[in-house]
This record gives sequence, C-alpha cells and structure tokens, in this order.
Amino acid sequence: MSDIEIFLESAKILQSINSNRIFSLYKNSYKSLFEKAFKKSSVTISFRIRLTDDFLSKFVNSNQEEFKIIKKKFNEDLQTFLKEEKNYLKSDSVHIENNKILSIKSLKNFLKTTSNAYKSSDNNQEINIFQVDILFIKRAPSKKDRYSGHIAFPGGKFEKSDANDFNTAIRETKEEIGLSLNSDLPVASRYFGANYNYEVTIDFRYVVISHLFVIFDFFNECEKNFVLSDGEISDVFFVPLNYFLNFNIENRKDFIKMISQKLFGHKVNIGKLILNNDENYLLYGLTLRKILNFFNFTGNNIKHSDFFEFVDDSSLNFVRKFAFSLFFYFFRFVTNPFQSFRLIRDVLFTLIFYYTIVYISRYFLNGLNVKF
Repeated sequence: MSDIEIFLESAKILQSINSNRIFSLYKNSYKSLFEKAFKKSSVTISFRIRLTDDFLSKFVNSNQEEFKIIKKKFNEDLQTFLKEEKNYLKSDSVHIENNKILSIKSLKNFLKTTSNAYKSSDNNQEINIFQVDILFIKRAPSKKDRYSGHIAFPGGKFEKSDANDFNTAIRETKEEIGLSLNSDLPVASRYFGANYNYEVTIDFRYVVISHLFVIFDFFNECEKNFVLSDGEISDVFFVPLNYFLNFNIENRKDFIKMISQKLFGHKVNIGKLILNNDENYLLYGLTLRKILNFFNFTGNNIKHSDFFEFVDDSSLNFVRKFAFSLFFYFFRFVTNPFQSFRLIRDVLFTLIFYYTIVYISRYFLNGLNVKF
C-alpha cells in the first residue's frame, strides 16, 4: 500500500469507530473520567496532502503556462469538493465550525478521481500523484520550558476562554505557528476527527487529546505562511509519511538513537527516532506514541516496544521487572479507549458465540437422547 492509501485507511477506521453510537457512550464515560482526574491539553496532528515531487517536476521544468493551467484546475476542483455538503459528516459537537467534519470516504473518492485524470503516457496506468506529510514543531530552547528543544505537535493547555479541547487545539496552533486550521486561509484545511487515546504526560498532570486535520497544500505553499511564536517555537517542518512506513527495525542505528535514562527509578533505554538526518531533531515519548497509535489501526509493524528496553541491572530482579512492565503496559491500555473497547467487545462476542454453540449442541444432542 502507498502512503496515501495507508493514511486514508487509518483515518477511515478511526472515523468509523468514532461514529459508532455504542463507542460514543463508552468514549464519553472515559472522557468524563480523565477530565476529572487530569488537567486537559490538546494537540493538532496535521496531515498535508501534496503533489509528489516527480509529478510536479514534469510541469515546473516545462511550459510555465501549462503549469499555471494545471495549478488552476487543481485549485478549482478542490474548492468544488470542499463546498459540497455531501462530503461532510455531522459532528456531535456544536463547537466544531459548521458542526461538521470531513468524510474520509469522500476524500478518498476525490483523490482517486483526480489521480485517474492523469495517466501514464507509456502504459496508460494510474500514476501516484499524491503524497502525505506530517507537520511537527521544534520547541525553542528555554530554561522555563520542561520540553525545551523537543519535537512536538502544535498545541497546549486548556484555558477557561476555550469552549472545549477542540478550540484549544485550534487556538494554540494559530498562536504557535500562525496557521488557521479548519479554514480556507492561508491554505485549505479540514477537521476529520479526534484520536481518543488519552496519553498522559510523564508527570501525570495532563491528559493530551489529539485533533486531526487534513491540509490541502498541493503546491507546497504552506511553509511561507508560517509565523512562529517568538521564544516558544524555533522551527516548523513536515516529515514525509513514507519515512515512518519504510522504517526498518533491523537497521535501527540508522533511525533510532538509544539513550539511557531513569524511569521510575529504573535504568532503561529510550529509543528516539532521528528526523531530517539530524540528531538535534529527535522524536520520542508522547509525540511518537501519537503517530504509532494512529497507524496501528492498519496493522503498521512499528511497535512501542521497539523504542523501549530495560538495561541489565542487578538491582532489577525478575519480579520487579515483571511488575514494572505490567504497570507500564496496563496504564497504556487503560488510557486507550479504542483498544479497551475492542477487547471488551471481542470478549462479549466470543462468550455469546461460545454459549450459542453449547446451547445448540445440547438441543440437538438431547433430541438424540445423548446424555452429557
């Protein structure tokens, strides 16, 4: 599968789960619990859809007039798509602009239709003209910021002036990088849902909710519109989704920098993913988990355990190590309503199936006068 296909499949699964009425009740009880136990924080995970460099080079390096025509056609088709009501789903939140979210099914059809308009002149086959990038920020160095210099997503703490965590995400992104999400300026972007993995910060103070957006930046015009918050953000950049999908754990030295540190009093190795081939750009912790959680919907083979390992330590016997691991993974499970909901659902279906088979078997066997 290509990067655009994997993104659309993951987003479609997430949107399908979010729209499930039973899950909505389950999710809301989770949300109520976590909002009482922790302070709220929101981040935006923005997936930029743009034209591939190979596709663009065919026009940029040729006739400029032809390039202008192509660009105008793409923008007109996009605006037509974004204006049609049938391409949106009703949201259960009145605080979301226009009370609607972008339908991933409609987005998939739009991208497929657009791609089909361009055929390879050699074999008349469909060509891949789109790619997906993920937006990250690098926090500025600051002694007052415990996350100084970290790679992160735009976002921040809930404030009393925010109607809800969605508005927190929108406001913080505008303040930090000058990008207005869920609007048409400076580039078109649309909201397509929230990932309710309730990641909790390492100090157990904040629960972090992810709000997901698509940025339609076909011609790479987004970067020139960024306005970074002075003293808070030092850089904003995109990483191709293919970088994560082509990740090979066997060659971890090329991708991961393992750093030893103390966690709950125990020495562990934390894997930090190297971005932009620069060891000053290390992705790890909560931000990395957000990426892995989203693409785990499609069975992505990168696991949390690839970035975490115990260091041999005589003070850490088997029982303590087992207890620590149990707590570590149980807490991650508890904070993931998708995962726990699916487990409870699967257990219930298994029990129903089992007792149905037992009942039917007994019914027929009793008819044959076979005693248990």
